[in-house]
Amino acid sequence: MKSLKNFCGKDLTFEFGTLNFEKEDVLFYGKKVLARLHWKPTYLLSSKGSFRERLKKSHSLLAEGYVKEGKWTFIKSGFLNRKITVRRGSRIVATVAYSHGHESVINFENKRNFILRSARFGTKIIIETDSNKQILTLTAKVFKSIKVGRNIASLKIEDFKELKELPVLVLIVLYITRLMTLDTWAL
Repeated sequence: MKSLKNFCGKDLTFEFGTLNFEKEDVLFYGKKVLARLHWKPTYLLSSKGSFRERLKKSHSLLAEGYVKEGKWTFIKSGFLNRKITVRRGSRIVATVAYSHGHESVINFENKRNFILRSARFGTKIIIETDSNKQILTLTAKVFKSIKVGRNIASLKIEDFKELKELPVLVLIVLYITRLMTLDTWAL
């Protein structure tokens, strides 16, 4: 994998799945892989049977994000009050109280905050600094028209090469993109 910092200002391609069929989403520049989200199976029930097997085969809300700079784990909790927790090992690195179509704040452990804006069934997810400087933008089809299978979105990272939180911010946007497709298909 190549470092995300080398691709600021370039148009990147995010290929992601929908529903429960795809286990991995990938961010590319041309054919170069820059990031991966690998969805992990979870077991909500301890009983044996066909439901457990189906659950094992489906993807969960637990994902591992990989970039050249490292690996992070993402988990969503809550139904109406959604919270995304980002961990590196056992340490919590960032949290996001997330809601579609609203402004959310990404809180890092180092007390840096970033603003996340998304549209309901949106075509854009934007992350900005707390002084409203745009860091990155993901643009996709309107989520209601996304098809089952693999889908494409574009991602553009502005010139923030020195931003140490950049890899995690990119992975958060990729993770939220998949969450938005799952929430939309559930409606």
